[in-house]
Formats: sequence, structure tokens, C-alpha cells
Amino acid sequence: MNQMDKPKIKRLAPQLASQIAAGEVVERPASVVKECLENSLDAGATRIEVDIEKGGKQLIRIRDNGCGISKDELPLALAQHATSKIATLDDLAKITSLGFRGEALASISSISRFALTSATQADGQETNTAWRVQVEGQNSQAKLTPAAHPPGTTIEVHDLFFNTPARRKFLRTDKTELSHIEEIIKRLALSRFDLDLCLRHHNKIVYQFKAAATEIAREQRIAKIFGGGFLKQALALDMSIEGLRLWGWISLPEFSRSQTDLQYFYVNGRIIRDRLINHAIRQAYADVIHPGRQPLFALYLEIDPSNVDVNVHPTKHEVRFRESRLVHDFIVKSLQDALACENSVQPKINMPETDLSFQKNQGIQGKKVEPQKSIRVTKPTKANQVQETLASYQALSQTTLGRVIGHAHQQHLLIEHIDGLLSIDLMIAQQKLLFAKLQQALQTNALHTQPLLMPTTVTLAASHISIIDAACDHLAKVGFELTRSDENAVLVRSIPKLLRDTQITHIIQAIFAKLYEHRDELTTFDLEALLIVISQAAVDNKINDVSLAKLEQLLTQLEATFSVQAIMQMATLIPLAAK
Repeated sequence: MNQMDKPKIKRLAPQLASQIAAGEVVERPASVVKECLENSLDAGATRIEVDIEKGGKQLIRIRDNGCGISKDELPLALAQHATSKIATLDDLAKITSLGFRGEALASISSISRFALTSATQADGQETNTAWRVQVEGQNSQAKLTPAAHPPGTTIEVHDLFFNTPARRKFLRTDKTELSHIEEIIKRLALSRFDLDLCLRHHNKIVYQFKAAATEIAREQRIAKIFGGGFLKQALALDMSIEGLRLWGWISLPEFSRSQTDLQYFYVNGRIIRDRLINHAIRQAYADVIHPGRQPLFALYLEIDPSNVDVNVHPTKHEVRFRESRLVHDFIVKSLQDALACENSVQPKINMPETDLSFQKNQGIQGKKVEPQKSIRVTKPTKANQVQETLASYQALSQTTLGRVIGHAHQQHLLIEHIDGLLSIDLMIAQQKLLFAKLQQALQTNALHTQPLLMPTTVTLAASHISIIDAACDHLAKVGFELTRSDENAVLVRSIPKLLRDTQITHIIQAIFAKLYEHRDELTTFDLEALLIVISQAAVDNKINDVSLAKLEQLLTQLEATFSVQAIMQMATLIPLAAK
């Protein structure tokens, strides 16, 4: 590039700069809902109603009963970097509100037909005197008019991205956009149990959460989001050290999933997805959960706001802790202690040592981590019956790899090998076997279907309704015949013959959960990836039949399907000491 062609440094035009800022704040309708809901909570709202039309592309209306905005401040509320939540650098160092940058309303109003109606409560007395401000896009003049409205605020966002068609065309279907909004609502419902919250789509209630003041009501809200079986297989914990408190619910190791859609972590009421936090939780479960499986949890970390920086990401999903090692180790130890209380005997097969464990109850810089409050486990503690590690040596079979000698905890196949003891994860082995069979049948056009004598109705999670049609199309390619039964259920008429002895309801629900994770890429979702999901879902429970004959049959199938090298890669070899 010669000097003549070199681009000149120029200041961006205000309109272009504002559109870039809007792009950081507003990615899709769910982004608008998130920002406005956070403003409502910061205003002290205890009741919020959300109305959506066409997945939020045509209308988003959010009404709250918060403190409201006065007439003089209404036009300023739409100005960029105008906020009531921080005023000094000291405020920025100790943020206690969910919003603080003053970008949300300015960005939203610049790319929509926007109206804000608000009323304050004068001297503690309710009044219907309110004011309304309206704008249409970036360059329009704000119009301020009187209105009737109870104390609180209503925000209306019409025709999102009407003036930026290039961005509007990237929006997905109404169902997909609604599903993203539903996820925002669920996150908020879990963060504020004292909140009355309602979501309607085309005037039809999608979610309604009443304020949960009692422990029973809170658990009912948890069950509504996680499913009724979660609390039966979960632990409630509450643990504190100086300056830190972690409480919430975590699933037992055996109650796990192949996807991460039911994992919620909050820091001072703010939902986050942070690498440090994720690593701590994975480490806590590492020795008790199958590889590739995911725990379920709703966890709440309370920390001094001055010790956490929430201003590190435009969407505020990531945070930075002043003492990250202390936070990490506190989470690991809290979860490990809770799991240990539930199950005092844990498998000890090929468990790596951790380099982040507490040493003599000391944290960073000599900080004590001895809990001030003991763990409270709502599920009665019990010690699992430890089965014989090695079964009887009678009637052992001789195979290429060695002799089957039994199992460990119904989880590991144990084989006497020439070089020691082979341990193969039973669940992973059966998943790989089923995947290999399904893949072979698909490639040879031999993936035959089996009609069900009685069609099975499978109820789906509310968020999965948006992908029913696309999921049914995908499943038809691998031997399933599904039709919509009603608004939130499908009717299963036929299944692949290879799955005739499996739990169809569980498989269908697990498949929909996985496809929902990839809802934005469903048109290109690979069939082999779908077979992996099916295989994992079909072998998603503890292996019940661990008779010697069954174990020998499994090893024979492995040897007939995979090479010795491939089987050895699945296994852990435990060398035996020389005699």
C-alpha cells in the first residue's frame, strides 16, 4: 500500500458511532428484554410484566411497579451515558446495581420506535399523573406528553431494527427469538425469588412466577424451571467464609446431563458465565461424574462488590475477582464438601490429584477458609453400599484383551489383562457401541424403523416448543416418526429398531434439549452429531445388569466392533506390582 492509498484517521460520525454502540448492547429482542428488566430491578420493582409480539421483533412491552422517572429526567433517560446509578469513580469501583453504563435506553431507542411512560410516587401517595416520551430512531426528536399511568414505568419497543434492515435480516424465526427471551425470564426468576414475573406472547401466558416468600415456594419455582425430578436428586447447600457466601442447589453426580442448559450461577444477583467459575465447578465434580456429563445447579455467590469488577464485558456476563484464587478454591471446597456429605464413599479409580485444593484450611495469603456456617444438606445423608470390587473368579471367559473379572460400583468393567487391570467405563462403552451400530446402519441404509404398538406422547420443556418442527425433520432422517401432539408435546409413532429396548421418553427429551442448545444452527446440524446425542441419551442411566454373562457379552461386542487399540484408548490400565 502506497502513501496515497493509506486510509486517513477520522472521527466516526455520531450516527455511525451510536449504531456501533447499539450493536454491543442490542443483539436481538432478548437483549432488549434483559436490559429493560435490569433497569426495572434497579428501580426497586417487585412486579414486572413482559408482553411480546412476533418473538419481540414487532413489540416488546415491559411494565414494572418501580420508583418511576420524573418528568424532568425522562428526556435525559434516553441520552447516551446518562444514568442515576453511578456518579463518581468510587461508585464504579463498588457497583451494586445491575445496570450502570447508561447505554441501554439510548441504544434501544436509536434502533426502534420507542416509548417510555413513567410516574413517580409523590410523598408516598399513588397518583395517576404520568409523562410519556417517544422517539423513532436515531435522529428523531423526543416528544414529551402527559399520560395516565400508576407509579412505575412502561417501556414499549416497536419494530426493532426498523431503520437498520441489514441487522434485522439476521434475526431468527419468531419461535427462536421467543425462546431466547424465555431463557432471560428463567434466569431472572431464579435470581429474584421475591419477584412477581409474567411473560406473555400475543396475550397468551408463557411463564408466570408468583413471588416466592417461603422455602416451599422457592422450591416450586426451582422445580418449574429444572423439572420436577431435580429437587429429588439435588442437594441444598449454604456455606460461608469471611466475605464470601455460596448457597443454592446442586445435582447429585448420578443426576447429570449431556448439555449445559440447566446451569445457573449468580454473583450478587447477576447471572454470569465465567471461565473461573466453570473451572471450579468442573473440578468439584471431576472425580464423581462421568466424563462428558454435566451437573445441574442454581448457585448464588455473595461477595463484597468492591472485590469484584463487573465492568469487563459489554454484556456483563463475565466478571473479574480481586482474589480469584480464593473464590475458585472456596467454590471447589464448598461443592466437594456437600457431595461428600451426601455420599461418604466415593469411587477411587484413576483420580488425579488437584493442585488447587486447600492446604490445612488456608486460602490465599493465609486467609482462613474454615466455614463459619456448616453445610446444610436438605437430602438425608446416606452411605452407599459399596459392592465387591472384584467378582468371583468362577466361570471366567478368556478374550483377546483378557478375562472379565467383574465390575466396580456398577460403573467400570474390570478385565484381567496381561499387563495389569483394565478398567473400562461401562456407560461410555455402551454409548460408543450404540453409536457405531447407528452409524453403520445409517451409512448402509439399514437404519430400519419399528412402529410402536401404542404411540407415546412426550411432553417437552416450554423453551423447546420453538424447535419442534425442525427437530422432527431431523429425527425423521434417523428413523423416528414424530408428530406434534399439542402445543408442548410430540407423539412418537416409530423409532429405530436399535432403540426398541430403551426409554423413549427420556431419549426424545434429551435430544430436544441438545438440539435447543444448537437452535441457531439447526439447518446445518450434522446427522452424525445427532447420532451421538441419541447414543448418549439412550445410555443415560446407571447400568443395572452387571451380571458376569452380561459383562462378558459387552466385552465380546467391543472386540467385534473396535480394534484392540481403540478399546485400550477407552480403558485405564492399572499396572499390577510384580510378585
